Amino acid sequence: MPEAKNPQQVIDQPKGQKTAAASGPNIFVMPSKYRGGAAPMMQPAPPLAPAPPTKPLPPPPPPPIKKKAPPLKKKSSKKGLVIFGLVFLIFLSVGGFYALKTLQPPTETGSPVTPVLQPQPKPEPPVVVVPEPGPGEPGSPFPTATRPGADSDSDGLTDLEERLVYQTDPRLPDTDSDGFLDGNEVFHRYNPVALAPGTLLETGLVKVFIPPGEAYGIFYPSVWDIQADPNDPAKFMIQVTTGETITINLLDKNPNQTLSAWYQEQVDANGVFEITTKNNYPALLTDNQLTYYIDGGDRVIRLEYATGAKGVIDYLQTYQMMINSLELK
Repeated sequence: MPEAKNPQQVIDQPKGQKTAAASGPNIFVMPSKYRGGAAPMMQPAPPLAPAPPTKPLPPPPPPPIKKKAPPLKKKSSKKGLVIFGLVFLIFLSVGGFYALKTLQPPTETGSPVTPVLQPQPKPEPPVVVVPEPGPGEPGSPFPTATRPGADSDSDGLTDLEERLVYQTDPRLPDTDSDGFLDGNEVFHRYNPVALAPGTLLETGLVKVFIPPGEAYGIFYPSVWDIQADPNDPAKFMIQVTTGETITINLLDKNPNQTLSAWYQEQVDANGVFEITTKNNYPALLTDNQLTYYIDGGDRVIRLEYATGAKGVIDYLQTYQMMINSLELK
């Protein structure tokens, strides 16, 4: 087998380099350290040392803020007019003053006159005339104004009526829980402590008063007393346990005369209004609701509620119940 011939190593010549004419063979000698690939012909470049860290540059300062120039104040166009007007007014005032001064006649100078003050008469105090009571007319010890009694549960009955007459609870407006207020039941003559149809008369809470001659009949509470007037046989007084009185009086009337005409003739035409009782009798009631005049044809039944010294109306609902119960015979 023939030996392989080593190819002749070709050495590149730099471009643009002219080759000198060879006078003889060129012999290139390879250094011994590169022969046979003992040392690499190319060595890596040594690593570069790291560059020292650079300090960050400070941020540039912000640009200066340019201050806006204040706006120029507009000159008021009216300023000159105002100044001119003021000067003109001052000129007119001064000129007018001197003009008036020259027109006025000269005043006479003399000693000043001191006015003489006349003393004013003192007003006389008003004379208060106190009426003297006539003979046999002593002053009334009773108060002129009345007021309603206390009603804690607002059922139409005062607390005294509930405790002393009907035995109901003054704190419950419907003591028997039948759906009707206690005062409403008394007004219609029903028992407020029992279920309907129990009436006041059936339970014994009221009695019937019939005077001699049986002209009428009327209910009144059983706990009250009734007495005849010794000076008038047609007049009766019901004594209330707390000091009040209810007076019943029988008066004559022409049967052809109306109740209003009789009242105008006998009493007064003012201070009353017409009503009809529960039993359909024409009647007159005074403004204070304490006096009734009931038409009975040839007679008139007059009822009056007097509060006495205390001035409190504690039995108004009971009084109205009595009016509703009245029957003429």
